[in-house]
Amino acid sequence: MTKAYLIEIEGRWYARYRKPDGKWTHKSMRASKKAVAQVNFSAFLKKLEERELHFSSVRPVPFGEFFEEYLRYVKTHKSRAWHEKQKAYIYESKKARKEKKVTKLLPFFGKDTLTTQVTSRMIEQYAETRKAEGARCTTINKELAAVRHAMKKAEEWGYVLMNPARKVKDLPDDGKVRERFLTPDEYLLLLRNAGESGSAPWTLPNERFTDLRGLVMLACNTGLRRSELLFLEFSDIDWERRILRVRNKPHLSFHVKNYQERHIPLNNHAWEALRSMLHKKHPATDFVFHKRDGGRWTDIHDSFLALVRRCGLEAEPPFNITLHTLRHTFGSWAAISGASMRAIQKLMGHNSVVTTERYAHLSADSLAAVARNVGAFVTNPVTAFPKSDKKALPENTSSGLESWCPGRESNSHVPYGTRDFKSPASAIPPPGRWPRLQRITRRLRFSVFEFRVSNIEFPAIYFSRRPNARAAKRSRSGHGKRPKFVRTTPRVKNVFRE
Repeated sequence: MTKAYLIEIEGRWYARYRKPDGKWTHKSMRASKKAVAQVNFSAFLKKLEERELHFSSVRPVPFGEFFEEYLRYVKTHKSRAWHEKQKAYIYESKKARKEKKVTKLLPFFGKDTLTTQVTSRMIEQYAETRKAEGARCTTINKELAAVRHAMKKAEEWGYVLMNPARKVKDLPDDGKVRERFLTPDEYLLLLRNAGESGSAPWTLPNERFTDLRGLVMLACNTGLRRSELLFLEFSDIDWERRILRVRNKPHLSFHVKNYQERHIPLNNHAWEALRSMLHKKHPATDFVFHKRDGGRWTDIHDSFLALVRRCGLEAEPPFNITLHTLRHTFGSWAAISGASMRAIQKLMGHNSVVTTERYAHLSADSLAAVARNVGAFVTNPVTAFPKSDKKALPENTSSGLESWCPGRESNSHVPYGTRDFKSPASAIPPPGRWPRLQRITRRLRFSVFEFRVSNIEFPAIYFSRRPNARAAKRSRSGHGKRPKFVRTTPRVKNVFRE
């Protein structure tokens, strides 16, 4: 039986109870009256009893059996790429088994280990082992995320009492942001050398990717990902409106990243690339990039790296050129051309604008143009004149004060004559009656606010501060917080400089 009881904290009622891990906590009953809190507390106790019965029915299973069931769930409910990643994190490949350099989840925990025997410390030791093998922290954090998701499902299925990976923290991120993109000269250099064959002589003709020119042109002008390029079909092209549709294709087990379909307008380069690929279309397939027999390409990475070597553009990471560099090129060129971050996000299919902000530094020229436009918006900027220079302000120049505190027309409540702004007597507001000037000074919150109109200085206006009498009384009686200082009515200090 779970221990729980009602407590009152600052006029509100809470249920204090012990969690399955032995720690005490409390939950609000959303009531200030005890009778209502008792009714809610009874319903809360029933939920605790149901959860306790659920915890008492925990059935541990071996890790080998659990991971098989988990991968079946991922294959059914997640994308094919996600399933392949989870499978690579869990199982050990033949190459890794021979080299004995990479530790996977199942070999580390053991296929006969029960799910209830895994602790948070064991998961942290796995991260430490991967770090000692030379794996980057970014890679380890992805594997920890896979463990969290797997153990969360184990908790839902009743294989563990609580998720032990919930309290495991990620390692410091050491990922390198790739900001490499192609210059126009590098882009043209790749197109000139794309027609040459860079495949090894023993490569079968059906395994030679010969459409590098169309691939480079389309990727740099649409920002498509590698998988989106390889699954692209001619039916995805709206030839009349010149729009490319990136969509999910469940019949091919392909889903767009984050399941976000989008539409990309085609410029002249992308349009010419698609038209040239249309002439090479195989009658047995609808794929834009296909093999000679009409089959779909699965890996063109080696062919593209051969093209980069022929162009002499090899470099060490993160300055090397990969297939993903072509996608970065599209985003970088769009930012340089002055496109907004929101437009780039929509075209590239980013889930969050934070990812798109990596291109923000490239749009410095457009930001400067925006700043210039804002400056041009102010037609009559207010100029600060030095006090010592009496001739700095022309006689016919208005400081804008007349629009703030006009004469008798807009201040009919003022019993005095029209303010001509020419004499100190007419410039001083009447005692006890303040026009718009009072509200303006409060809004600007200046401690000293001084006007100059036609070489006539307004009196300096300042605010005095005194403690709130009611707050001070509570403070003396020992109740409440210390007294707050409030602003009183502004006072006029008759100071005029000659």
